[in-house]
Amino acid sequence: PQPEVYSGGWPEFLTQVLVAWWLGEAFVWATSRYANGFPRTFVMLNPGWVNVEWDGGRKRYTLGGVDITADVLHLPYVSWPGDLHGHSPLEAAYGPLLTAAAVESFTQGLARSGGHPWAVLSHPATLTASQSDDLRSRYVEARLPALTNGQGAAPLVLSGGLTLTPLTVSVKELALIDVMQIAEARIATLFPCPPHLVGLPTAEDSLTYNNASQYR
Repeated sequence: PQPEVYSGGWPEFLTQVLVAWWLGEAFVWATSRYANGFPRTFVMLNPGWVNVEWDGGRKRYTLGGVDITADVLHLPYVSWPGDLHGHSPLEAAYGPLLTAAAVESFTQGLARSGGHPWAVLSHPATLTASQSDDLRSRYVEARLPALTNGQGAAPLVLSGGLTLTPLTVSVKELALIDVMQIAEARIATLFPCPPHLVGLPTAEDSLTYNNASQYR
């Protein structure tokens, strides 16, 4: 690696290449060569600096308008015929990532509301639309945390035949733990990383020391 660029030597260079590769692609540029033409020093280029285009059926690489095709090594994580750039495993995990983010956002919202699941307020009389809206607003104001002063949710006081019927769904089910674990397991597998190595349950039998050690 170019000594003026990498004070940390090989470890710093390889870390940069590995991170860029996991993100989709890495570009290594030979900055000097030996007399026999073998690369002597090299650097990793910021992928955003490199322009890639087709030229007579071959890829042509330019850096700041200068053709560096003869001196650049393109390392795509995943390539596809006719595609100029590499793709990261996270692109294939786009669906699971959206699922995991949605579940996490839902769980955070549930926690902010005091951990109380949705419920139905029932009144023995027939209420007008205005009365229903007022009743619902009072319930929300009582249960949501008072964000302005940091106080917790106030207790409910029900009277006049008013009843509160929580939905028959447990908090554990509302957290969608199984859905979250499946999404995270799919993401781990794409890297690839056996799910059990990051604490995710699998459908396999429990691992013994001998068969777990093979992943080292």
